[in-house]
Amino acid sequence: MRKLALIFFIITVPVWSITLPLRKQFTITRTPTAPKIDALPTDKVWKQASPITDFIQQSPINGGTPSQKTEVKMLYDDRAIYVLALLYDSKPDSIFSELGDRDSGDEANADLFSVEINPYNNGLNSMEFMVSAAGVQMDSKNDIDQMHKSWDAVWKSAVQKTKEGWIAEMEIPFSAIRFPKKEIQLWEINFFRLIKRNGEAITWNFVDKNRYGWLNQAGEMHGIEHIKPPLRLSLMPYLTTYYDSKISFKGGMDLKYGLNESFTLDMMLIPDFGQTRGDDGVLNLTSVETKYDEKRQFFTEGTELFSKGDLFYSRRIGGQPRLYENVASQLSTHEIILKNPGETSLYNATKISGYTSSGWGIGILNAITQPENALIKDTLTNTIRRYITQDVSNYNLLVVEKNLGKESYVSWVNTNVTIPGEHHMANVSGLDFKYKFLRYLLSGDAFFSYIHDKTDTGFSNQTGHRLNLNFAKTKGEFRYELDNSLLSHSYDPRDFGYLENKNLISNNLKLQYFHFTPTRHFNEISGEMNFTYESLYLPLLYSRFELAANLKLLFKSLHYIKFYLSATPIPKYDYFEPRVEGWKYKEPTAGYGAIEYQTDTRKQLALMAKIGYWQATRFGKKALYLTWQPHYRVNDKLSFDFMANWYFLHNAIGFVDKNIRNDSIYFGRRNVTGIENIGTIKFSFSNKNSLNLRFRHYWSNIKYGGYYLLQTSGNMQDVTLRNNYNINYNLFNADVSYVWQFLPGSELSFVWKNYFSTANQKTNRNYLSNLTNVFSSSQLRSLSLKIIYYIDYQTIKAHFKKA
Repeated sequence: MRKLALIFFIITVPVWSITLPLRKQFTITRTPTAPKIDALPTDKVWKQASPITDFIQQSPINGGTPSQKTEVKMLYDDRAIYVLALLYDSKPDSIFSELGDRDSGDEANADLFSVEINPYNNGLNSMEFMVSAAGVQMDSKNDIDQMHKSWDAVWKSAVQKTKEGWIAEMEIPFSAIRFPKKEIQLWEINFFRLIKRNGEAITWNFVDKNRYGWLNQAGEMHGIEHIKPPLRLSLMPYLTTYYDSKISFKGGMDLKYGLNESFTLDMMLIPDFGQTRGDDGVLNLTSVETKYDEKRQFFTEGTELFSKGDLFYSRRIGGQPRLYENVASQLSTHEIILKNPGETSLYNATKISGYTSSGWGIGILNAITQPENALIKDTLTNTIRRYITQDVSNYNLLVVEKNLGKESYVSWVNTNVTIPGEHHMANVSGLDFKYKFLRYLLSGDAFFSYIHDKTDTGFSNQTGHRLNLNFAKTKGEFRYELDNSLLSHSYDPRDFGYLENKNLISNNLKLQYFHFTPTRHFNEISGEMNFTYESLYLPLLYSRFELAANLKLLFKSLHYIKFYLSATPIPKYDYFEPRVEGWKYKEPTAGYGAIEYQTDTRKQLALMAKIGYWQATRFGKKALYLTWQPHYRVNDKLSFDFMANWYFLHNAIGFVDKNIRNDSIYFGRRNVTGIENIGTIKFSFSNKNSLNLRFRHYWSNIKYGGYYLLQTSGNMQDVTLRNNYNINYNLFNADVSYVWQFLPGSELSFVWKNYFSTANQKTNRNYLSNLTNVFSSSQLRSLSLKIIYYIDYQTIKAHFKKA
């Protein structure tokens, strides 16, 4: 017993003699005169700034000596901080400088320079300002897990190539930064440079790749003193004109106001999302809801605080009405549906968020949606009646977070959806935490859901809970992670959140290996093994056991190859596919293997390809998956992308229909052909305006070969069904957009959309005849022109001060 205790102690308790690496420091210089942002180092004001040097490689040799010299200088005054980067290069003619859209970052084939700052010095959040050698800006709010590029600030930059390399110069106004109200500031800071042709990333403060996270490995900037946080007030009025079958106009405004030095009010008045690119729709035959990405800027910008606890699925706001699916069941004889909108409209939306100097973070989001109605017509009397699919609704999210020190926090999160007209209220509340100690991380959450609803017989109340605990080793070549999550049978956050399945207990062990020291053939080697065991929560019954592994090899040439393997060595019981509680479907044992290969993306022609094969031990079930994605760059302005995702399922088994009256659940054996082709053409006129064309065709062909009656044991019995359940489903959409940033923060955009959709039971067509049929179907088209003008209080104030 003592030996076991000793082994456990050695594995789990850190060696206290291990010390964290010292952070580099420098002192910024105050300037009485602001430099001109023109990327010319001849401005005399820069002579007073001390150079920041001694950069170090992040990759390919983590901790190695950079191939090129980098020198940075920084100044500040009462209005802004200024950055001058002298990016020396022994081969200035070889500097990559492909143009791209704003926020394209390292997706474009260009050298980069960025400064990342955290005025709150907590290792949890940062703001990054990046510019490419082509002059394309990128900015993001970062947390320890990811970059949030949707955040857009208004700042100035200039770049210029020279005989010695290239130069980047920035002006970042204090009005674009939130910082504590202190006489003497201490900020975390780091500088990043990417030399694209070498695949070389370098930083000022060393970022150890064997340690989890990067912004928590920043240096320190001293010297900012006696700066009063400015009044942060900006307006973005916009006007949009649309043409589909008629001309219409919409106008509105976004407002940002700094309530104090820490908190910002962000308000959207009369929202307009008409130019937002539509979803890449799919035919979903599973029991799990399709989750779509958020593309509306208001709900992606500056929302990192709202992501705590993973309760916020912003697509619920303005999403499909609650009773959208009920309309058909409301029809009487001779009635038809004239209109049934698939989305609700917004009255307004508001955000307040920020952090205090004492480490408290607060985020409040509130949105109100308009009532939505379906129109039902009686074909005999020609009368039209309304059916409310969702009444006026209020969505509210509140987050209160306390920073517990470097990389650690505890948050209280509450979501609430209230629909007074329907007597409906849904609330989820609980705690989310993360505690980092040396090379270990302990995290978890506990949430409680409550739903109050009106029923035919009165009112109902439903409660549920979710628990999660995770322990991980986050530093070193060998890492591991233990995760346990529990979702009760009545836990339901879906009024405001997303949930795949409930009534589930999941246990996962992840083993990871990272080798970042280059070898003879490889720059990096990484691998992972996963062991997953799942069961129902109530009653406690086995559901699934799965093994999965992958291995990635990054070659010296920056090509990579990746291998995937997974298996379910014992039969799996799926309690969700039957769509009726208490039933299950017994899936046979199965295995999967895949290989992925990508060539060097620095080349003019690059290709990613992946092939995977899956096979089960019964029913002749098997599947082939193919993905290939070529990218061709004509020059620094024009590029072509194509992505193809193809899958072919043979004898796939899945839910088809059910008969509640006699407790009959029917499954089908089907052959599925899925083809998705996406093409993109990008042309950049300059770093301020670009033209993009994107088209997508999605085809899903479902052909049934037999049907089964599901048994209570999970097995199946052959049955004959009269209905034809075959499906031939197509979506085609094309989007053309032109965007011109004519002033900082101000832009003009033109968008053309074209959309086709067909669904029938003609499953014998080949791809070309099927596509021809799609183009002959009815289509939806729209043209729109939008102008956004950025008005900033500080800019106007400075203008009048000069005058």
